[in-house]
Amino acid sequence: MDGVQLSHQYETWLGCAPLLRVNGKAPLDQQWSTGPRRDPDLWRARLTDHHGNVGMLTGDGMFVVDVDLYHEGAQDSLDDLHDLGLRRETVTVLTGGGGIHLYYKTSVPVASRPLPGYPGVDVKGEGGQVVVPPSVHPDTGRSYEWEDGYGPADRELASVPGHLLELFANAESVGAVGELDERDEEAVNLLIEHFGAHSPHQRDQYVELTRPGKGRGVSATVGYVGRGAAKVWTSNWPSLSAGVYDLTALRKLAGVPGPTFTIREADDDALPAGYRLWTPADDDVPDPELDRAAYHGPVGDYLDLLAGQTEAHPAAVGIQVLASVGTIIGRRACYRAGRIVHHCNLFGAVVGPSSEGAKGVADAEALALILPLDTSFLAKHSIGGLGSGEALIRELADDQDPPAEKRRIVFDAELSSVLKVVRRDGSILGDVLRKAYDYQPLRHSTVSNKVVVATGHHVAVVGSITPDELRTLMDELAIANGFGNRFLYVWSRIMAWLPDGGTIDKSAIAAIGDRVTVALAKLDKRIAANGSVHLELDPDAKARWAVFYRQRRTGVGEGIARSLSARHVAHAARIGLIYAVLDAEPVIRERHVDAAIAWCDYSLASVAKTFACSLGGKSDTLVRAVRGAMPDGIYGTTLHDGVAHNWGKGELATARALLEEGHLICVFHESSGGGRPRERYVALAPVGRK
Repeated sequence: MDGVQLSHQYETWLGCAPLLRVNGKAPLDQQWSTGPRRDPDLWRARLTDHHGNVGMLTGDGMFVVDVDLYHEGAQDSLDDLHDLGLRRETVTVLTGGGGIHLYYKTSVPVASRPLPGYPGVDVKGEGGQVVVPPSVHPDTGRSYEWEDGYGPADRELASVPGHLLELFANAESVGAVGELDERDEEAVNLLIEHFGAHSPHQRDQYVELTRPGKGRGVSATVGYVGRGAAKVWTSNWPSLSAGVYDLTALRKLAGVPGPTFTIREADDDALPAGYRLWTPADDDVPDPELDRAAYHGPVGDYLDLLAGQTEAHPAAVGIQVLASVGTIIGRRACYRAGRIVHHCNLFGAVVGPSSEGAKGVADAEALALILPLDTSFLAKHSIGGLGSGEALIRELADDQDPPAEKRRIVFDAELSSVLKVVRRDGSILGDVLRKAYDYQPLRHSTVSNKVVVATGHHVAVVGSITPDELRTLMDELAIANGFGNRFLYVWSRIMAWLPDGGTIDKSAIAAIGDRVTVALAKLDKRIAANGSVHLELDPDAKARWAVFYRQRRTGVGEGIARSLSARHVAHAARIGLIYAVLDAEPVIRERHVDAAIAWCDYSLASVAKTFACSLGGKSDTLVRAVRGAMPDGIYGTTLHDGVAHNWGKGELATARALLEEGHLICVFHESSGGGRPRERYVALAPVGRK
């Protein structure tokens, strides 16, 4: 397979790194373990001209269970893991050496190492790599292949049960087992309870149980008892078979009824009123629907024209059309509300699963309408990305000769990169974008103490991001300081599978474009006659706007929904203005307000879809780790060591406090037999949900 094909095949697997030789495993980049991991441009460029083997960096939310099936005992190890709940239905590679690679997603860091107690099984996580198709094994000459029906285009990465995630995340090296932790003791005690064995004798790699009053040799060897799972290596007790048991299975074996963790309703450990234990179904929020009120005017007619003829979601296309038309209009039209003036600039975030959001297709469909309106639109107005706030100010600076074009739209295919820059210490990008949205002067001082100033600008931003990236990167600070609510969030997904593309009538697109051109010409004519265009609300629109304003002035709902909807009034004012200009109306009508409200409602539903029972940032990382361990919950020591091991001082306590305040988690204190009480975290959901 040549480099161009490789680049296309791994377009959605941007952690790929070309390997050194045609039949080798060593990476080209000697700093592969510490270098840039998710830089699309870097890996795409390297893959384009590469003709050798290809590798995948693991970690960063993904790990691989590498099973060398030719190794003695490997198949038994894999069977044991499947018995414990390791899902088979996940992305799978058949290796050139006769093994198998099973890919999984993870909410906690997983180390790269052999899995103790499971011969032939290696875990590739943080700091690791695996060889991927279509590479060739250096010894056998056989190719690595995606298992039929289990490639990255066929299915998503599976998750793993909480007790197994703890095993993968916290497994110690063989021979390094120290004191049994509480769950190890619990697992052994359950075996003792059922079989009446002596207290266990702990060795380096296993626990030996013997039954009292029986002949010599009546015993069982429990190899790697740990983290909620026990593996019985050998047993000559008729009622105890060799195999792998999690705590729930052991409880059933010992005749202990009920789930592993139960709530004592009568004491202080009761759940908060109105809340219950979270279940995976609570994250299954339906996809939002864009109300027909948004399908108004040329924008709505264009979205109707695309229906069934494109894989792109109408909301993803629509927000880009609105932002682009708003950029063409610039400051030539406005809506005044007292001292507050709204022009037509929009910030939009298209949110959708990687490879399933059809965000790139939406870009193309939007430009198909916009470019005929202004063939130099991209050259004059577009910016490909935002590397820093200083760079944006220089782009719009007042002191340029000839004067700079002040209308700019940022098309950033990876909005996650913008959020990463905003979070960086010393970055002014977040502050610059907040001021740009509000038309405030932008300024910064250079190293030579020159002050660069930009005024009279019009800046729009449209970027795409995955839900996981948005939840992780939209931290508490970005939500609290108003950066997050300057974006209108738009959920996107593939609307149709069209391997040959759709058939869109180009003459119909041109006709819609002509209507936009006529409307913009009428705007220019009014400007020539009056100097500026201020659109007011007509009486019906005022009545509709008053109701919306009271509902959304400070956001709607609670938690992150309220925070990210707190600027819906500004978004709606600008969208309604754009719809009115496109209708060539002298005032903003009720239908224009209804269209704008429909977009805000869709954004609110998109936030609910993205942040289902979540708060974002470190809090999101924490709550998803707790949910991954449900229904049993997870111990605080595991969260500290596995999830928050590299967090700053106090970040775990802060995230915990926010989640408890929002009733997303509850922390119980359990007796540990005379020692310090253990903390068990469980996830919550409102009783009325689902």
